[in-house]
Amino acid sequence: FSSFRLRIVIYLMIFFVGVLAIFLIRLSKNSSKFDSVKFNSAEKTLERYKLLAEKSPPDALQTLRKDSAHVPEINAMCHKISHEIGRISMKQAKNFKEAISQQDSFCNSGYLHGVIEEFLSHQTITTDTLQKTCPVDSEFSFYDWECWHGIGHGIMYSNDNDVKNALGVCADQENNSAKSACSNGVFMELFSQEQTEKNPDIN
Repeated sequence: FSSFRLRIVIYLMIFFVGVLAIFLIRLSKNSSKFDSVKFNSAEKTLERYKLLAEKSPPDALQTLRKDSAHVPEINAMCHKISHEIGRISMKQAKNFKEAISQQDSFCNSGYLHGVIEEFLSHQTITTDTLQKTCPVDSEFSFYDWECWHGIGHGIMYSNDNDVKNALGVCADQENNSAKSACSNGVFMELFSQEQTEKNPDIN
């Protein structure tokens, strides 16, 4: 190549690199905007159900049942939303038995977990307190598992996500199934917190 042609090739390369850089920058900005829209949408959805729950937790649960059956995005957030409804219900009822009377297995028992989280956040966490919260019958039922799983969530919720402490409390239980379900709840709460920090729109 002559020096003139070489300069032309260099200029063309610089031009195309510049165009590519601009394209990548715009793509990155558009992606950030899209993520922001998804985040805002998820936050608005959660806030809507919180407002419904503050008026009537049973109505909020009923609305969530209907919506999650038809809207995939709400169904994906169902467990998280029902946690929030459970917390609000416990705050309003100020009575654990009254609050859990509305619970069932809907959305992986998220409502029950939320009630337990709020209840334990105002209790001294002892084995006696936990066993009264979730007494275990002779046979460890599905409800027992969900209740002790909720306790794992609740311990983390009330101790600022101190995993070592929470697992220690779970390990102190005599019933092996209770230990397992409790630990499972601890790790689910941990995973949930980590993922929410990285991806705020995740359930």
